[in-house]
Amino acid sequence: MKYKADVDSNIIFEDMQDTSISYLKNLELVSIFFWEAEIYFFFQGWKINKKRKSFVAHYLKVNYQTAYRVMQEQEAYSSVWKYTSSKKARYNRKNSQYCKVHKIWKTPYIEEMNRSGVYSDYKEDIENKVFQITIVTEDETIELVYPREMAWVKYPPKKINDIILEIMKNFDTRV
Repeated sequence: MKYKADVDSNIIFEDMQDTSISYLKNLELVSIFFWEAEIYFFFQGWKINKKRKSFVAHYLKVNYQTAYRVMQEQEAYSSVWKYTSSKKARYNRKNSQYCKVHKIWKTPYIEEMNRSGVYSDYKEDIENKVFQITIVTEDETIELVYPREMAWVKYPPKKINDIILEIMKNFDTRV
């Protein structure tokens, strides 16, 4: 469900509850890896089930043209997190965790990044098609502006080096 942010009624947000990292406990950004035409964001955290908890890892793959920024917790608190608060919002919690991934529309960052209209196909964004995805980890907040293609991939947490080598090898075979 979409909500208007308390700080500015033009800004709208919603929780992205369906991503693989939305409710991981102690979510961490492990690494950012650029390879050819893609950017990879590697995350790790604890998935809590009814009987046990397990350490899991996922990476997010986006096109290299996706504008993004990474902020430390202190700066994000006063500049990004304020957009995801609303007195009317009913925050869904899972295993005592708030959703860590949000979709946000009409922020100053989006307006600045879309000034030339590149994300809205050089037209005014009157239908609110351009959004940003915000991922809140333990220490950082990652903002991605209008990632047209996103892929979440699960990987074994202790095998990050092998996964990166596999990504590099797979690209070499595609060329």
